[in-house]
Amino acid sequence: MSDVQDVFNSRKKEAHVQREEMNEFYQLCKDGKAFSGMEMQELETLLEDLENDRVEFSNDMVIDMIIADVLKLTKDKKLIDVLENIRVTNIFDDTILGRAYPRYDDGTYYIEIGRSIDRKIRRLSDLFGVLFMFNEKLEPIECVVMYELLNANIKRFKNDDEFNDEFNEVQIKMLYCDKVIMNNLTDKYVSYAREIYEIAIAFMIGHEIGHHYYGHTDKDNILNEDGKIKELKADSYGIGFAFEYLESAYGKGDNRYGIHQFAGLYMPLIASSYLCDDILKDGKQHPSIIKRLLGIQRRLGKLLDEEGYKEVQCYINSLYDTIQFQKKINII
Repeated sequence: MSDVQDVFNSRKKEAHVQREEMNEFYQLCKDGKAFSGMEMQELETLLEDLENDRVEFSNDMVIDMIIADVLKLTKDKKLIDVLENIRVTNIFDDTILGRAYPRYDDGTYYIEIGRSIDRKIRRLSDLFGVLFMFNEKLEPIECVVMYELLNANIKRFKNDDEFNDEFNEVQIKMLYCDKVIMNNLTDKYVSYAREIYEIAIAFMIGHEIGHHYYGHTDKDNILNEDGKIKELKADSYGIGFAFEYLESAYGKGDNRYGIHQFAGLYMPLIASSYLCDDILKDGKQHPSIIKRLLGIQRRLGKLLDEEGYKEVQCYINSLYDTIQFQKKINII
């Protein structure tokens, strides 16, 4: 198939993810169903900017940024070949989480990411980001607002609800805190949530890129290696890919990686667990969610020092408690 570039170009032109979401958000604000803290004219300017936005590798600005940053850093010639020829589409398809297709005749590597899992990961990242805010030096009223935000984000995650009245009200309170206390509450929270989400997506697309890197999608390999082994190898590759993005995007100067970023690696699988029937059961081609989560845990145990590893696990356990993850495995 040699026309993949034409297909990809038409898809990203029709469905630029951030442009679609900003249009949706703008309409919700216009109808009084969402709150931005910005003038409508500012939102309109953002929409105009997105109309002119150019994405090279994907129809998603975040995915494009991640791929571009890894390309700047990596010296791996094989990975460079894959990334220079990669095309990733974030699509509305509830039947897929992520999918790597066999390489096309024109040398293009093609990946699809499901929009449902992408949004689930983002809402989970928003929720997880609140837990890290309690380490900040907050005034009593800011602590109260963060607890309210935590409760609102739990509902957003579990109900797949992007905006609701409770969430909108908390945003107004956060802006009030910013104005009165001037502690940059909103900016700090947004940074945590965004950086967790970025690492989560870097791991997710890194997993699919790993399938291409290891040749799992080659015609002579598809049936020659156990599918579960392929998935675990792709998970391991995805972690390495996310670390490369972390180094490229955040490793400059005296910057120190945050524990929240390492913990972000868990987000895709935790989010995926809410889209499958049994997280303890292996699929035909995939190991169980639990096995894959334990794989991430083991890999981080090798990559981080003891203190960092324990801190990551402490936050992940707090997240499990917050979303009552134990109920999904029927043990306490």
